[in-house]
Amino acid sequence: MKVNSKNDTIRLLRPENKEGVIIRKEYYLEIVKFLLATIEKRHDNGISLNDMLDEVNQDDSLKTPGRDIFWIILQVKQDLEARGVIKTLWVCGRIQFIHINRKKWNSFLLSV
Repeated sequence: MKVNSKNDTIRLLRPENKEGVIIRKEYYLEIVKFLLATIEKRHDNGISLNDMLDEVNQDDSLKTPGRDIFWIILQVKQDLEARGVIKTLWVCGRIQFIHINRKKWNSFLLSV
């Protein structure tokens, strides 16, 4: 995780360890906390991407004027996948189910 100490930003990872976008670390941590808590509510069943985005739509705390929250959520989701914190399973080739990778989750929490 690359953090720029000058303005406290973070460069997200993309699949295959490519570099992604840069966002404020504080905002990144808010989104990570929200995503992991939302997945946790579903216990071991995971959550579909559609249900996850519905939860985002109902929560005004993450929305910021001028920002596409759904795009940012997908960027952070891809970052967590690249870090191995979450796993996405495809059902019927179209539906994404998101699960927490418990082994990586604890070490990730210690690193942020």
